[in-house]
Amino acid sequence: MVDIAITVGLPLTLEDLGLKHFKEAEWRKVAELACDKKDTMHNMPFTVTPDLVYDAIVATDALMQAFKRQKAVH
Repeated sequence: MVDIAITVGLPLTLEDLGLKHFKEAEWRKVAELACDKKDTMHNMPFTVTPDLVYDAIVATDALMQAFKRQKAVH
């Protein structure tokens, strides 16, 4: 799936989205907003909390940064 994202030019990391400085408080706010009662996040088959969303953002960014580093080496 990552190769598809690369092929069509989608951003992989927060830096690719233009983020120059990661500010935890701002991303925690994003996670809170994503879990708003009016949002569709509540359609998930399990409870999604702001902490889960924040952790997913951080983990995905780290994985994609590592992927890009590895791809650059090969």
